[in-house]
Amino acid sequence: MIRIAKAVRGKRTVLLGMGAHPIKVGLSPLLIDWMEKAFLKGIGINGASVIHDLEVALIGHTSEEVEEELSKGTFGMVRETHERVNHSIQRG
Repeated sequence: MIRIAKAVRGKRTVLLGMGAHPIKVGLSPLLIDWMEKAFLKGIGINGASVIHDLEVALIGHTSEEVEEELSKGTFGMVRETHERVNHSIQRG
């Protein structure tokens, strides 16, 4: 955190690369706050982050337990999730 604070004070660009767990456990408001305050200039995420973010936005929680679903090869296979993600991609 000291290096991040020093970079922000020095008006340097700070980017965050992360997996899906911060979103899954409810840290999106914190990430948004950091973006709004310009502590972060951008966030790189993976596909699971998109799934979790969509589900939290739509229903307030994620629909799957990742570890259980990954082992079965079914993570992200809830029909409504992939339909909405693909619709958004097509519209974008």
